Amino acid sequence: AYCGVITQMKFSRVFKETKLIWASKINIADGTLSENGGYFAQLSAEWDLAEERVSSLNEFNELMVWAIFCGLHKLAIETLKSGGNEYLLKMLTVAMYSISLLRA
Repeated sequence: AYCGVITQMKFSRVFKETKLIWASKINIADGTLSENGGYFAQLSAEWDLAEERVSSLNEFNELMVWAIFCGLHKLAIETLKSGGNEYLLKMLTVAMYSISLLRA
């Protein structure tokens, strides 16, 4: 149990550090939904920028860029389906990932 707490703290720190390199608001009005998910050009462009910015950090932050993109993509689909056209990065939380990790 103690190791899990340490792992959670490290995950949380890497998550917070990596969120700082992403735009705080992403417009998803350009999104198109399909039965397998969706495509969001602006989100993909932000992902490219995040990958460029993270290159000066470490491999944990590089992996977190992908994890954050996956979470943002899921939020983008949910937001677009509900009629929204943008969302704030602060909507993405560590708790969302903790729940996903527990289910895996």
